[in-house]
Amino acid sequence: MLTGDSVCAPTGEEEVTTPEPNPYPLGKLTTTAGTKVPLTSDADLWAKWLEITALNTNTTDVYLGKSTMNTTTLVGVQKILSPGMSWVIDGGPGNTIRVADYSLDVVTTGEGIYSTCKVL
Repeated sequence: MLTGDSVCAPTGEEEVTTPEPNPYPLGKLTTTAGTKVPLTSDADLWAKWLEITALNTNTTDVYLGKSTMNTTTLVGVQKILSPGMSWVIDGGPGNTIRVADYSLDVVTTGEGIYSTCKVL
């Protein structure tokens, strides 16, 4: 789970905790064509929602889905994003999303996504 940084205050004052930024930026993720990569390696990262945007500089589509997805048959593919398109996965009331359960694959090596999530 993500934790903030503790900051010691001058004598006589309470310790201040800096929370993690929320939404939490996962950053830019690129891969080699045909190589599926998880959106994060942190298996403990749970989120209320996840937003994924295909980079504007992409020249082809990117695929999002399970780590076992097949981009030819589309089995396990949950979304195909064209350059600049976004997709928001909302956990819904009382539900959460395990970010590491989602993977990226690309058609063109070096292309990818930018993603962010609202951590719990």
